[in-house]
Amino acid sequence: MARPGFFRQRAVTLIEAVLFISVALGLIVGGIVFFQQASTARMAMETTRMAKALVSEIRALARNSPGFSALPAEMATLLEAGDLVPKQFLQETPSASCSLKTPWGSCGSAQVFASGETMTIAITFQDVPHSLCTRLVPYNREGEGPMGNGVYFIQMTDGSSFINSSPSGAGNPTFATTDPADLHTLPVSDAGRFCGTYTDGPKEGILFGMSLSK
Repeated sequence: MARPGFFRQRAVTLIEAVLFISVALGLIVGGIVFFQQASTARMAMETTRMAKALVSEIRALARNSPGFSALPAEMATLLEAGDLVPKQFLQETPSASCSLKTPWGSCGSAQVFASGETMTIAITFQDVPHSLCTRLVPYNREGEGPMGNGVYFIQMTDGSSFINSSPSGAGNPTFATTDPADLHTLPVSDAGRFCGTYTDGPKEGILFGMSLSK
């Protein structure tokens, strides 16, 4: 014969088990989200550190060498021979399209070229995770953003076509507000839409265009 209250005690135990499982699942999901956010924040910090160091060194080279320019292959040689970026950001065998090592395990490259009357530093990153893209691309009217200063356009590419954050030649699609004063900005509020231009996959290529003389 069952003891009085046996079934009631058993029911309480089941409820507690369900509550325990729910709390455990919540903690696991919360831990995963926290880890992903912390990982993205770390990658963003390392990427901006690499870009700022590289841009600073390139601008220093340009000050000492009037008319300085370098295509991707030439920049790869400079990167391999010099100390333009910390060694952990450099590929073991730099090439024109893959001279930089990104924190997310993909390739990056750099070049300096003339764009009209403006000498431009272009830094390209491949396979940028969407969550990281939104942290890197915003910049204001003064050309200031997470990647540094002197930013005046950004291109998002899926490998075959691209979209610009600001006008960069006839026929190129642009991403900008209709206010002429804001044509050369990419505010934080628009970063998600810009990074989601190509929705076939979670990653995109990004080119950052910065003034050499800033």
